[in-house]
Amino acid sequence: MERHADRFARGDFRAALRYAALAERAYRDTGGEIPPAVMLALGASSRKVAEQILAEAREGERGVVTIDQVSPVTAAEAKKHLLDAGGAYREHARAVVVTDNVAYGESLWLAGDCFDRAGDRESAREAFRSYVDGASDDDPRRPEAKFRLAQVLQAQKQWTGAEGLYRELVEARNRVGAASSAGIWADRALVPLARCLLADDTSGNDQEAESLLQTVAEGTFLSPDSVEYRDAITELGELYHATGRYAEAIARLRESLKRHPDGPRAVIVQYKLADANRLSADRIGRDLAESRPAAEREQLEEARRQRLREAMRLYEQVQQRLSAKDRRKTTELDRLVQRNSAFAVADCAYDLGDMAAAIRQYDAAAQRYAGDPASLVAMVQIVNAYVAQGKWAEAMTAHDRAQRQLASLPESVWSSPDLPMERKHWERWLESSSLLEQRRRARAGVE
Repeated sequence: MERHADRFARGDFRAALRYAALAERAYRDTGGEIPPAVMLALGASSRKVAEQILAEAREGERGVVTIDQVSPVTAAEAKKHLLDAGGAYREHARAVVVTDNVAYGESLWLAGDCFDRAGDRESAREAFRSYVDGASDDDPRRPEAKFRLAQVLQAQKQWTGAEGLYRELVEARNRVGAASSAGIWADRALVPLARCLLADDTSGNDQEAESLLQTVAEGTFLSPDSVEYRDAITELGELYHATGRYAEAIARLRESLKRHPDGPRAVIVQYKLADANRLSADRIGRDLAESRPAAEREQLEEARRQRLREAMRLYEQVQQRLSAKDRRKTTELDRLVQRNSAFAVADCAYDLGDMAAAIRQYDAAAQRYAGDPASLVAMVQIVNAYVAQGKWAEAMTAHDRAQRQLASLPESVWSSPDLPMERKHWERWLESSSLLEQRRRARAGVE
């Protein structure tokens, strides 16, 4: 234990951990009870080793480096040490619960933090729940523990429990003497509370969620430079996108991207901004189908084309950014966004009337995702593009190819919500199929 203390003080945490592990083994081998000091030494050394691993993997990074920011091999090593640290701190807390209340609380807190950083949500929830239940109202760490517990519950999709904790923090601001203790945690709880309200099964509280986000976006409580302000702007933009308020979505998502172009969710924000532009253009196109004065039609048509061009530019940037991303850190969501962006670029070219470009883009997407049911979307649109150009022979060849692809797909693929095939794609194909069938019959009659 003296060697452990010496190495720990020098910053040689791996050696300190080895000595602490030797001390633990010595007590186990002799059948003796392991002293709390040894458990604490194991916890502190394991935690420091994990932090060192993460810091070395992302040298030069500011702030705390998390497991999801490093390679899977490095993440696995760091996770093991964090779990070991959490277990050791938890055992230390249990050992001193009666004799040292301050040490008990400190180790319980550190156990929850280590488990949380390692992704062990059940253990983190247990630790933070114990801390919240046992801490006094004037404990300066209690609001943060409540916030961390709410985050764990939110990650587990236990919306009601998370909402209750976030509300307690937000409402603490209005109670005499509680605002100072809640501090920043009351402010930081606003956006997560809104997210929970939007995610739960109760649609009646969605308006409350929007009001919370608007309050944050107005800068009443938080600085425009804060992470929470950025999250509120982003969340508002995504809410507007999901509810079809595309002009408002474009404004908020554009602001979010401008403020944090390299943020952790920047690519997803960029994708949704592109999508909002494309869907806005589609809505303007439907407006143009109605009778309108010539001047108004001209303005609407120009607005539609601008939105489509902007959507194309953003979709292409999304593809470039995701192609450059380390494949070891590419998520399923990244792959889905990259695939859908490839089809969306072609859709924009089609809606702009550039059929030659649309066919090139659709063909490239179909080849890249040949084994994906989404390739049918590209094949169908190639048929529609050839029909729009009056290239009937090419259209018939493409139509036959699309039909073969359709026949090869299992029925189960149509239940996937991620298939990038919209109603307009089917409607165009049905119309094209009808025209092609008429031409086939006419040709058969002539022959």
